[in-house]
Amino acid sequence: MDTATGKYMGYGIVHFGERFAKWEESKGSSYHKYRAEWARRPLETDPGVSPLSLNIEVTTRCNLACTFCTNPSLTLNQIGDLEYELFVSLLHELVEIGELQGVNLNGLGEPLLRKDLLNFIQAAKDYGLNDIMFHTNGTTLTEELSVNLVNSGVDKIIVSVDSPNQLNYEKMRLLKVSYEKYKDIDKSLIKGFSHDRLINNTKFLIKTARGSGAVAPIVRTTCVLTELTEQEMPEFVEMWKAAGADQITFQDLMWRDKLLENGRWENEEKNILEKYFGAIKERAIQEKVKFICPQLYQATWVNFNGDIVPCSNPDARVHMVMGNLSEKSMKEIWMGMPYKSLRKLHEDGKWHEHPICGKCEEPLVRLYKHFTNEHTVNSVEVIED
Repeated sequence: MDTATGKYMGYGIVHFGERFAKWEESKGSSYHKYRAEWARRPLETDPGVSPLSLNIEVTTRCNLACTFCTNPSLTLNQIGDLEYELFVSLLHELVEIGELQGVNLNGLGEPLLRKDLLNFIQAAKDYGLNDIMFHTNGTTLTEELSVNLVNSGVDKIIVSVDSPNQLNYEKMRLLKVSYEKYKDIDKSLIKGFSHDRLINNTKFLIKTARGSGAVAPIVRTTCVLTELTEQEMPEFVEMWKAAGADQITFQDLMWRDKLLENGRWENEEKNILEKYFGAIKERAIQEKVKFICPQLYQATWVNFNGDIVPCSNPDARVHMVMGNLSEKSMKEIWMGMPYKSLRKLHEDGKWHEHPICGKCEEPLVRLYKHFTNEHTVNSVEVIED
């Protein structure tokens, strides 16, 4: 049975700047061992005894209501902040085990809405983690905050800038207050966040990082690929190369819908590969091509309420909870029966039988690239990492 082991799932790199190479070199042997282990684990279906990296949902609060994001569909009891003390206790547990190397302070909210985000970064530094990062929509960046972030010791800041086109950006990145006010009245009245302001915020962050004289933080600009933004990738890449971004990436649009108590949430945008998904799934089943989700062996997601889920699939939040940190340690959850059963399903080539994994876009994107060996986006070459 063949296995889809291509390096790209919903993510691709289209540019490395010179600072990125210097940053990698500065990390030393421990970082390179970590990245080798990151690649090895899914290939050998070895989860170790704890995750190598944590995706920490510091908050589910957000100031935007993006058309491709499930955040606006959260119920009131799904909106909140992760307790800092829980984060520190989790670091203490896993660093003692000796396998944890990275942390991504990111979830379904905007991390910079946490006024104490710098404390989370400092705690991760104090525990000696190799790769500390967060994603941001960039809307709340100020000059003072940018300077503080550059001086914080964070390794990577990933800014979602999406489109070089003002109309396309502001059509997708909607202001939450405007969305809530007009969504049931007249959607044409909903305002998007200022594209000009986002560009200026991001360029100032890049300039500040490059002017610091240090190799970190790496500033990555990223784009969510839709049927609109895919056509803009060459312009997007050239724009952020000129601005001095240390890394430029894209993410395939995921999550077409989400099961709700009163129906389904549906994405307003389209994945550029969506028309192939049915045929790709059918071919994978017929040819017995395995999809083994690497995330089951590399990392886990810590929701703001302490729930542990295996991935960022919006249906995982309710329907794939592996355990809660108020009841069990991370090691117990990582090695527990829910995780073991899910891994075995994938290892047996039956991912498509799972009610959520079987409807997930990530295996379909990976399988598409496996079958076609296609690692380009609209004539923009994807660089192997």
